[in-house]
Amino acid sequence: MSNHDCGHFGKWIVDDYGLPAYEYTCNYEVDPAALTFTTQGGSRDHWHQFGNCRFNALAHNSGFVEVFENSRGPQWLTYRSVKQRALGGGIAVVAEDGDCWCDLFSQERFDKGYRRVFGMGYFRKVSEHNNLTLDHIVFTPVSDDPVVASEVTVKNESNRARTITLFNYWGINLHYVSESLIYTSGRRTEYGVSLINWAGRIYGFLRHLLLWDTERERTSFSKKFIYHTEYAPESGVLTLVPEHQGKKPPKQVPSSRNYYPKPLFLKLLNEKPTSAISSAKGLIDKRGNFKIEDSFVGVPKPVVKKSPCLCLGVKLTIPRKSSRTITFLFGYAEKNEIPKLISRYEEKNRMHPLSENVRDWKANTVKFRGGKDWISREAAWHSYYFKSSTLYDEYFENHLLPQGGAYVYLQGLHGGPRDFSLYAVPMTYLDPRLAREMLEYVLRWMRPSGELAYSGSGFGKLGGAVVHNRPSDHYLFILWAITEYVFATRDFNFLKRKVPFYPRENGLFSTVAERIKLSLNFLFEEIGFGEHGLLKVGDGDWNDGISTMVPNRSRFLKHGESVFNSAFALYVLPRVIDLFRERDPKFCKFLRKRFESLRRACLGSWNGRWFYRAWDGCGNPVGGRNLFLEPVPWLLLSKALPEKMAEKLLENVYEILDKPSPFGQYLVYPPLRTFLNYLEKGWDVNGGIWFAMNFLLTWAYGLYDPKKAWNSLLKNSMAHHANLYPNLWYGIWSGPDAYNADYAKRPGETYYHLPTPTTDFPVMNLNLHANFLTALIKLCGVEPEAEGLTIAPKLPFQNFSLKTPLIELKMKEYEIEGVYTPLYSGPFSLRVKKPVYWPHQIRCYINDELVKYDLADSIITVSLNVDKKFRFRVLHIAP
Repeated sequence: MSNHDCGHFGKWIVDDYGLPAYEYTCNYEVDPAALTFTTQGGSRDHWHQFGNCRFNALAHNSGFVEVFENSRGPQWLTYRSVKQRALGGGIAVVAEDGDCWCDLFSQERFDKGYRRVFGMGYFRKVSEHNNLTLDHIVFTPVSDDPVVASEVTVKNESNRARTITLFNYWGINLHYVSESLIYTSGRRTEYGVSLINWAGRIYGFLRHLLLWDTERERTSFSKKFIYHTEYAPESGVLTLVPEHQGKKPPKQVPSSRNYYPKPLFLKLLNEKPTSAISSAKGLIDKRGNFKIEDSFVGVPKPVVKKSPCLCLGVKLTIPRKSSRTITFLFGYAEKNEIPKLISRYEEKNRMHPLSENVRDWKANTVKFRGGKDWISREAAWHSYYFKSSTLYDEYFENHLLPQGGAYVYLQGLHGGPRDFSLYAVPMTYLDPRLAREMLEYVLRWMRPSGELAYSGSGFGKLGGAVVHNRPSDHYLFILWAITEYVFATRDFNFLKRKVPFYPRENGLFSTVAERIKLSLNFLFEEIGFGEHGLLKVGDGDWNDGISTMVPNRSRFLKHGESVFNSAFALYVLPRVIDLFRERDPKFCKFLRKRFESLRRACLGSWNGRWFYRAWDGCGNPVGGRNLFLEPVPWLLLSKALPEKMAEKLLENVYEILDKPSPFGQYLVYPPLRTFLNYLEKGWDVNGGIWFAMNFLLTWAYGLYDPKKAWNSLLKNSMAHHANLYPNLWYGIWSGPDAYNADYAKRPGETYYHLPTPTTDFPVMNLNLHANFLTALIKLCGVEPEAEGLTIAPKLPFQNFSLKTPLIELKMKEYEIEGVYTPLYSGPFSLRVKKPVYWPHQIRCYINDELVKYDLADSIITVSLNVDKKFRFRVLHIAP
C-alpha cells in the first residue's frame, strides 16, 4: 500500500485480524499539524467511529470513548465533561502500591511507545508504566446488541509477581442532542462572512448570556437526572437507573428530548469484581485525574445526583513475565433485557476471546480488486464506516443510517429522505435487510397527503428545519432507491408491504406500491410544473442553498423551476414504468407522457454549452454563465440526450468543473454572489466539492469514457485527499459531505455557515462513504432491472473482482463469472455486455451447466428461473 495516502498523523496497517486499520501515531499535544480550525477555536481532538447496529462510539486520540445511541432520539451516554467529572468511557485504570495510572494519553506514555489503533469495530490502546503493559481493545460486537466490550490484557514484564487492582471506568453523562437549527455554544465565534458573521456572533452572545445557548440547554437537561444504583455482588453487575426530576410527557408521545432513558450497566465477564463505584466524586479530582489506591474497595452509592459513573475493579496477581486478560461489558438496555444480554456474552467469552468478534467485519465489507492496490482497502473501509454507523429509532421501529457529521452530532437533526435514499442504494448490495428498513424508515416519514418531511429530531418529531418546509427532490430519491432495491433483490413482495403514515398514533397505513403513486401524485400536483414545463424547485432540490442564488427569493420559492428535478425524473420514471408495467398499464401510459414532456422541457434548457440549473421564477435562467454540476449526471444516466449534445456537455464539465480541480469536481463554476454573501465562494454548494454529486458524475462518466470514470473515482478518494492535504486529520479515515475548493479560503478543509459548523464535526458523514460504494458498484457494471440483471463494466481495464453479500463478479480477459444471491426466486433475465474483443464463439454456464443464450447489440442474454443463489460463467472460446 502507498505510504503517501496516510496523512501526517499515522499509517495504514493490516491488523491482527487481517483487516485494514489506521495506526494513529501523532503526538497531538505538541504537533503543530494537529491543531485544526473550528468555529470555536483551534482543536487538537481527532476521533474515529466504531459501532454496530445500536451504538456509534467515538474513539478519541487522547484515549477515551464516547458512546452515542438513538433509540429515543440522538443522545450521548458517556459525553466527556471534565467539569462534571465525566471523562468519557473505555478507560482502564491500574492501582498498585499507592501508584495510580490509566491508559489515557500522556507525554510520558507517548515517550514509552503509546499506541492507538483505529480499527474496524474497535479502538486499541497499548500503554506501559513501571514494567506493566496494558493492551486494551474497546469494541462493539457485530450485532444488534446495545453493548460495548473492553478487553484488557495486563502484561507483567518484570521479574517478580505483581498484585494490582484493575478498574474499568465509564463516566455517565446523558447528553441529549436536542434540535438546534443554529448551533451555538459559549465558545463559537465564527458564523460566516461579513454581516452574517456579526449577526451570528450577536445571536450567539445573547443566547449564551441568557443561559440558553445550544450546549447550555443540553447540559441543563442532563443535570435533571438522578441515578439509582443497583449492585449485586454475587453476579457482579453494576447498574445505574436514570430518573428525570421534573415534568415529562407521556412515554409514547413524540417529544423533543428523551425523558425515559434506559438503565446503564457494567459487568465483569470472567472474574468477580472486588470494587464497584457509581460516583466519580471520590474517584476523579477536579482536574480530571484518577486518584485510586490499590486498597480501595468501592461501595456504590444508592442514589447519585452528580458525576455518575460505572466503574468495576478486580484484584489480580500476575506472575513474572505473564499476562491476564479481563473483559468488561458496558451496555444500555431495559432492566428485563440485561440478564439475557450478559448471559450471551459470558458464553461467547468462554468460547474464545470476545475481541475475535471483530473478524466478523470481513463478511460485512465490499471487496474489490483491480486498478490501484489501495482501492481495495478504501472499498472495505468505506463499507465498514457505512454500516457501523447504523442506529435504531424506537418511534419509527426501524434501524437507520444517519447522515451523521455536524447535522446529527451537533445539531440533532436527522435528514433528509434524499440522504437516506442515497444510502439505501449501496446498502442494497451490502445488507439488503438493512436497505429495506431504510426505505421503510423514509416512507414512515410520509403523511397521508404524500408530504415528506425534511428532517427529524427528538423522539418521533418531524419538521422542515424552518427554511425547508417544501423540499421537492425527496420523492425522486426514494423512488430511485425503491426500484434499485426491488430490482436488485427481486423482492417484489416489498410492494405489498403495509407501512404506517406519520404520525403513527393515527393508525393509517398504505402499501409501498400505493406510496409510490402517492409520491408521484404529490410531486406532479403539489410541487407541480412551471412555465417552462419543468418540475418546480420548492425551497430546495438537493441544493438547499439554491434559493440564495437568485435575485428574488420569494418568486423563486413560488414559481422557480428545477432542471435537476426534471433531469432526475428522466432517470426515475422509466424505472417506475418498468415496475408497474404489468400491475397498472394505465398508470404507465400516464408516466410515459410525463416523461416525454419533461424530456422536451429539459432539452429546452440547453444553452449550447451546458444545461441551465434552474429558472428563477421571473423568467430568467439560473446558470447561464455558471456551469452547475447537479443536473448533469441524471441527464447522462437517463440516456435522454442526443449523442452530440451529451459529448459537448461532457467536454465542458470536464474542462470547467473537473480538470482545474486538484481534488474532486467543483459543484458550480464560477461561484455566484449569494444573498448577504451567505455562502462563501468555493464553499458549500457555492462551488465546493460534494461527494453526493461527484460520485454520481463518476458513474455517469462510465457510460461515455471509462478512463475519466476511473480517474474520477480516484480523484474523490480519501487517499487522494490525504495525499494533497497531509496536515489535515479529517479526510484520511473519514470526512464531511463537502470540502472547500482549491481556490477558496481554507482550501481542502470543510465549510461552516450560520446554522451548521461542519468544521466542528468534520467526519462520519455517510455521503462520503456510501456514495463511493455506489460509484464503485456501478463502474463494475451492476445494473438491476425489472426483468433481471445487466452486467456491463465501465472500467478502463479488463481484470477486476467485486464481492458483496448480494453479488460477486470476477472479470478476466476472456471470462466473466459471478455469483448472485437474490432474496426471492422467479423468472430472471441475466444480461452480460460482450467485450468488443470477443469476436468468436461464446459459452454460458449457469451452476456449471451449459445453457443457451441470445446475442443482440453486443448483449448476451440468458433467460432462466432463479432459485435464489446461482453461479454464472460466460467464456470466450478462441478458434
